[in-house]
Amino acid sequence: MDISKAKCPNCDQGMSVSRLVCSDCDVAMEGRFDISPLAGLSTANQLFVTVFLQVNGSLKAMEKVFGISYPTVKNRLASIAAELPRVQGLNAQVSRSQTLNCSTNSRQAN
Repeated sequence: MDISKAKCPNCDQGMSVSRLVCSDCDVAMEGRFDISPLAGLSTANQLFVTVFLQVNGSLKAMEKVFGISYPTVKNRLASIAAELPRVQGLNAQVSRSQTLNCSTNSRQAN
């Protein structure tokens, strides 16, 4: 089931994730958990984005992996991007310290 599109059977509103359970030891956490906008993409588009990241954004590599032309890769990425919400301040200049902080946080998460 695609949980990002789950609707309440009673009122037809979107539902949210409220419980996470470890499949190994059954420890559970309850609360309100956000679902990534990427989870709202189709499985095929999630795979496309995953491969794009794994090839470091190389459109030439995407051509080879999927056996499609460069314009098709660009059009597919544009189509996927249009499905996602705009990031606030995307056009704003990001300072070097913010960039460094972001890369430090991602290294700590791994």
